[in-house]
Amino acid sequence: MGDTRAEVKALASDTRGFDLFASSVSFAASTFQTAAGAAAAFGASEEDVAEVTKNLLAVDNIANGVRGIANELTTRGTA
Repeated sequence: MGDTRAEVKALASDTRGFDLFASSVSFAASTFQTAAGAAAAFGASEEDVAEVTKNLLAVDNIANGVRGIANELTTRGTA
């Protein structure tokens, strides 16, 4: 029943495309985070880890911005 509710909610969203984009950006941020952790754990050079961390920070900032915009659009009904 919960799955059906989640599916109906997703399909009924006025910002469905934006929601999907926000989810994709969050996925990318998680992927970079995993890569940074794996690089550090498996002994990558300090420079490589710093580069991955820099990319992670950039993607994470984008993800936070997209989530903030999505939140504003859905909670204030400005869509």
